[in-house]
Amino acid sequence: MEHKEPLREELNAFLLAIDRDEEPKITGADGIHALKVVLAAMKSAKFKIPINMNEC
Repeated sequence: MEHKEPLREELNAFLLAIDRDEEPKITGADGIHALKVVLAAMKSAKFKIPINMNEC
């Protein structure tokens, strides 16, 4: 099985969607959700407490 770089694959899919005038598989809302998860994880690690994602 060939290893593919996930971020590169996501970017390629986004560019292909633009080229084909289609909706991208990964939306802006998906990106915001992923960012909230990362921010909550970082805050939780820093303060060593559970963090509600709505607090980020």
